[in-house]
Amino acid sequence: MEKTLSRQTHLQYIGQRIRHMRERQNWSQTRLAQELGKYDARVSISSINRWENAKVVPGPYHREHLCYVFQMNAEELFGPLEAENEETSRVQASQPIWNVPYLRNRYFTGREDLLTHLHETLISRNTGTLTTLSGLGGIGKTQVIVEYAYRHGDEYEAVLWVRADTLQMLSSEFLTLANLLDLPEKEEVDQRRVIAAVMSWLHTHRRWLLILDNVNDLEQIIEFLPRRGAGQTLLTTRAYATGSNIKGMEIDTLGLEEGALLVLRRAKLLNEEERFDQAPEMERRDAEQMSELLGGLPLALDQVGAYIEENQCSLADYLSLYRKRAIDLLKRRSRVYPLSYAHTVATTWSLSFTQLEQVHPGAADLLRLCAFLPPNALPEAILRAGDIELGSVLNPLVSDPLAWNEAIGALRRYSLVWRTTETGELHMHRLVQMMLKETMDAEIYKQWAERAVQIVNAAFSD
Repeated sequence: MEKTLSRQTHLQYIGQRIRHMRERQNWSQTRLAQELGKYDARVSISSINRWENAKVVPGPYHREHLCYVFQMNAEELFGPLEAENEETSRVQASQPIWNVPYLRNRYFTGREDLLTHLHETLISRNTGTLTTLSGLGGIGKTQVIVEYAYRHGDEYEAVLWVRADTLQMLSSEFLTLANLLDLPEKEEVDQRRVIAAVMSWLHTHRRWLLILDNVNDLEQIIEFLPRRGAGQTLLTTRAYATGSNIKGMEIDTLGLEEGALLVLRRAKLLNEEERFDQAPEMERRDAEQMSELLGGLPLALDQVGAYIEENQCSLADYLSLYRKRAIDLLKRRSRVYPLSYAHTVATTWSLSFTQLEQVHPGAADLLRLCAFLPPNALPEAILRAGDIELGSVLNPLVSDPLAWNEAIGALRRYSLVWRTTETGELHMHRLVQMMLKETMDAEIYKQWAERAVQIVNAAFSD
């Protein structure tokens, strides 16, 4: 007990010294994180907060950089570091294993409540945690995980990133992990033995974070999920339903002001520390219009900012162009995309549409019909009322509650609709509607537009 108290006292001393030196420079925690970020981009405000509040001692790597920043030697800044238990010393002596493939997004905006909730969930459950972030393509699932990894990476011995789009890609990524972890089995010809070795490492090590990004089929990843071990697993997926063994969190679109702030920062009309109210009034108004037009979708808003930065046009000019050439702009890829997310809004959803057509044609037809109706709070009763010719695939769904629910379930697996069960309403992002119409030829477009008019006419015949 005495040894524990002594160590805690020293933790508090180090925390107070860091806070004292920071305040002596008249720096905020944000400023200190920026200074340390010149040496290690993974240092975050959260890291500094944990140091100053005696949650953890900065590791040797970070202690060295703190000395650079404050221009002091280690003994002046920290005093004689006491011996700690073997586990803590081992963790601090080695650099965390890290293969996150993305740079930190300097313009990441909002999501503070989600990040806090995610961290609290993982820390409170501590070990064996399996959590998913789900939502529409382009909603920012990957960016949230990237930000989480950079903020809290120093809390783990290993942060392991795996692309999980397909089973083949997933298997290949686990072979790469075997090399990253320098496992004896890394040269094995039999892939199954290599994957088993990676799983064994996860089962027998502590303080790791395994990220499976962009899981399209939850059934395919079962054998890649650790059954035991003192680590945490995060998944990103479009599917809302994840089963009883996985803690699910849904990501929503950005609010009006958050979306507008993202546009201004990404266009470099504001720097990453400036508040929304520091922008000129006209730019704030134009940015809010853009946020509303794009329904708060982060990927689309990022594309806006990238276009403005690259072409040095004004927000007002972009708004005018968007109203005439929206589809062309949503298809446009940034010229610096290799440094960030490689997909556009158009390419992100094209795969979802194609896959949906293959697995459930009826759900695909229902989506086409919804594309011509109001995107928010669309009563299901309107879609199912009246004797309307909706085609040989969709008509049977309308009259069969079981088939209808299965079609809705298929749409939810791709996060293409939301369902409010209490009111019996469907919700669909306006950009999904726009992109879906764009994929239709003239005859198909005319056919579904006429069917939508007939449905509304039947529902409001009086």
